Amino acid sequence: MPENKVDINHADRDLIRSITGLSEKNVNSIYEYRRANGDFENVEEIHHVPGIDVASMEKIRNKVFISTRTETDKIDLNHARPEELKQLPNVGDSGAEAIVNYRKTHGEFKSFDDVDNISGVGSFVLESLKKNAHL
Repeated sequence: MPENKVDINHADRDLIRSITGLSEKNVNSIYEYRRANGDFENVEEIHHVPGIDVASMEKIRNKVFISTRTETDKIDLNHARPEELKQLPNVGDSGAEAIVNYRKTHGEFKSFDDVDNISGVGSFVLESLKKNAHL
């Protein structure tokens, strides 16, 4: 871990709050954006968070770093229980149920193309699953 920097992908609200230069609204926006969209891929992606303008980005750029999920950190779409699937960004109760029902009917997913066949899974959700789950 880089010295004195916050891993924005694994920080809770309190740790995000410790980053000098962020308002409470920015703290909540970063946390909720990550929860909805999955881990950040790079520091520059933080600029896409609503309310993080160029000035805010400049204040925090050197105070954060991005760690990425390893395959072992990701949720296994072929074996996860509904409770685990609901932890994935943009899945929720109905999405978890749809994934489990698809597996029961069609067997294990062979590729993310199979996941794309689930009703309600659009390109946005599919990209989020690719970042946060594995087969």
